[in-house]
Amino acid sequence: DYEYVFYLPEKFVNTFPETKGAGLWFEVLSPGNFDLAKVTLVELSGELEDNLAKADPCFLGNMFRNSRFPLGFQTGWSMNRNFCDRDMASVQVGEEKTPSGTPALKISSKLKVQVLSEPFMTENLKPQTCAFMAKGKGTWSFRVAYFKNTFTEKKVDFTSGDWIKVELPFLPDLIAKAYQLDIKGTGTLLIGDLKVGPSSMLNGIEA
Repeated sequence: DYEYVFYLPEKFVNTFPETKGAGLWFEVLSPGNFDLAKVTLVELSGELEDNLAKADPCFLGNMFRNSRFPLGFQTGWSMNRNFCDRDMASVQVGEEKTPSGTPALKISSKLKVQVLSEPFMTENLKPQTCAFMAKGKGTWSFRVAYFKNTFTEKKVDFTSGDWIKVELPFLPDLIAKAYQLDIKGTGTLLIGDLKVGPSSMLNGIEA
């Protein structure tokens, strides 16, 4: 059984009255079988509802919709069009999982390659952090960006062969409607367990 708990603030309904509530979508990203036996919608009440109502309104959990890679590239991820997948570079499911046991994305290239994450949104003017687990070979750069505007950047030389946690703190501003994680490098990179959220609450966010 899978349980998903969400909170729909009253201000959301007031701001977008045309939605008349919320919707639930199931997206099948590749050929296969998907069995759905039962869906139940339960209205929260009591202490749990009170706690959610009092919570920080900017704390929406992980702002990455797709933070794990069981099928390789997830929806919204892309490779620079100057690189042809499996010709100059390849992107696939990693043969090794992250330390938490989730599927990783493996990027391999003998020449410099650029991979862009799905766009993600966050609250402006409040410190945020993009964090993930990574290991590999070679030098790789990681940048949180909005088009050509860079909000934070870090270069990592992978030499130990161990998984490391990479954190990219940044301060969003009013010019950006959405952000992306821009990955560039040469060699091999395994990446997974991505998460984005308020820096003060990062430890409480599940990847």
